[in-house]
This record gives sequence, C-alpha cells and structure tokens, in this order.
Amino acid sequence: MSAAGAGVYAEFVGLPGAGKSVVSRAVAGLMRSQNVPVTEPTYELDHVVSSPRRRILKFWYAVRGALRRPWEGGFWVRLILKSGQPTLLRSFAEIVGWLYLLEVAARKDRQPGVHLFDHGMCQALWSIAYEATQTDITSPQVLDQLRRWLPRRAVVVLVEASVPTVGTRLELRPGRTSRVQRDVATGRSASAFARASMALRRTEAAAAQLAEERRIILLRVNNDGGQSLRASAAIVTDLLGRLLSADNAGRSMNVATTVWG
Repeated sequence: MSAAGAGVYAEFVGLPGAGKSVVSRAVAGLMRSQNVPVTEPTYELDHVVSSPRRRILKFWYAVRGALRRPWEGGFWVRLILKSGQPTLLRSFAEIVGWLYLLEVAARKDRQPGVHLFDHGMCQALWSIAYEATQTDITSPQVLDQLRRWLPRRAVVVLVEASVPTVGTRLELRPGRTSRVQRDVATGRSASAFARASMALRRTEAAAAQLAEERRIILLRVNNDGGQSLRASAAIVTDLLGRLLSADNAGRSMNVATTVWG
C-alpha cells in the first residue's frame, strides 16, 4: 500500500483518556479553517454512526479487507489468536478491528487530503497488547507488516497525559467505553494502568523503530490541560499542512522524528 498514495495518514496514539479523539478533532477543526481537505474516518464511525450500523459497517469492512488481502489478513488473525487474549470474543473483536483498519486505511490512502485516525494501526497494536499474554508486538514480523501496510505518508502522534489526569478523565467519562475504564470501575486501577502503560511502551517502541528507519514521522504532544491542547493541535496541524503541501508539489520532507515537550 505504501507504493503510491495520494493522502496523508495521521493517527493518534495514547492511553484511554489521554485525549486522542480530542486532539484529533481539534486538528481537524484547524485544518478545515484553513480550507485543507480532511477526513476523520474512525471518529465518524465510532461517534457519529449509530451502534448497530457501526458494528455492521466494521464487519463489512473487515470482510472486504480479508478478501482483498488474504495473506496479510491471515498474518494478523494468527498473531491475535496466539496473543493469549482473555476470551475468544475478545480475539474476534481484535481481528475485526485490524481487518477493518487495513481496509479503511487503504481506501483513504488513495484519496487526496489529510486523513485523521483517532484509532489507527499503532493504537490497534496497543489494544492487542493490553490483555495479551504472548505476543511480542515489536517482533521483526510485526514491524515488517507495519512497514508494508502503513500509508506512504504516515504520521503517528503520541498523545501524552499523566496517569492522574487520565484517571480523572476516565472517572468523568460517561459510560464505560474502554476496557481500562471498565477495569478501573471494578477496583482494578493499579493493574489496569500498569498493563495499559506497559502496552503503550511496547507500542511506542514499535513506532520509534519505524521513525528511526524514516518510515513514519513521529510526534509527541502533551495534553494534560487546555493550553497544551491548543498548542498540540497547532503543532500537528502545521506539520500535516507542510507534508500535504510538499506532497502536492512532488517534494519530500526530510523529517523522521519530531519530539515536542
């Protein structure tokens, strides 16, 4: 998929409650104010489409992805089944999620503009790792698949927030929309945050390796408060705008990793 694409793919990675969707939405708003073409495929499906239709659409995309890319789909199915998820239903959910993302990312890569994923491939790695007992998500085989299937222009934004901030946000969030939130609500805060943080470190290691190879651009932004949100959104918007301009002009940007405190 990385051979010839028209769009810029940007995904936001972090703990539940770090503010991935909030930062992604802020970036989308800034880009639209600058008349930059932008889409939010995962946000729209998860937050705009009704729950029954969302499940049907995700399953449909997953089936299409599996049929179009049977070898790659088989790799992720085997990886997830061997990862030691707590239940078969959890394994099924992870498989559908991966195949859905492969299909949507491939479709968006052929479309011009900036495509924001508040839950993309790297965050899906975190999702697998959170309850896994077996999988090494930074193995050479996994990294090779990411190199192959991440879009040609790929930006990974690590959204950072302290554990106390994340915990407060999860307590205030309506419903129990994430596994970490559900674990915290049942009195398992310490183990939940320990597992979530470990899974995030492993995910960051995979992203850092790809950035070192100049396969992706890696950003770190802080989202502990209102001021940091505005600054982070502006940083990401500026980078994506420059990437899109360089791409449209047929130029390349000699940037591998950008770290912002």
